[in-house]
Amino acid sequence: MQKRLEIAVAGTLLLMAAVFAVFIDAFVAKPKTLFGRSLSAIEPTAFPLITMAMMIGLCGLFFYGIYRRSGARQAVEDEGLNSGTNWLRIGAFFLVLVLYALTFDPLGFLTSTFIAMVLLSLLAGNRNILQIAVFSAVLPLAFYLLATRILLVSLPEQSGIEFFIARMLGG
Repeated sequence: MQKRLEIAVAGTLLLMAAVFAVFIDAFVAKPKTLFGRSLSAIEPTAFPLITMAMMIGLCGLFFYGIYRRSGARQAVEDEGLNSGTNWLRIGAFFLVLVLYALTFDPLGFLTSTFIAMVLLSLLAGNRNILQIAVFSAVLPLAFYLLATRILLVSLPEQSGIEFFIARMLGG
């Protein structure tokens, strides 16, 4: 039951990502121009296309994993969605994402993402504190630098953290 649900969700996400990527011009508004020049440093479709490409890749990896496991015939006990524990975990996951959305602007990208990743790692069952700390700190920082320095996208951040990063990068 649960495996079929996971396959249906992944298939739906894959289809939606592919449709969005094909018809992106219909979904993303054209940028405003000033004297014939765009006010944005990047195309408005760049970020959504990157996200959809990542979604398609992750769904592909999921289906590849299902294909690999089906040949190995691993016996895994499947509780399904009827278990009360699963519903609690789904609710906790939703609450962490709501907390992330509410803290994103006041705490900044790095702080709110760090907190959300720690909570989601614990919720997923990871108990290795060093691994949680490293991934929760390094991945958001790498994404922040990629978004703000290469893609020139502004992400909310506390000024102290921004000044520290700018000083570390010599800018």
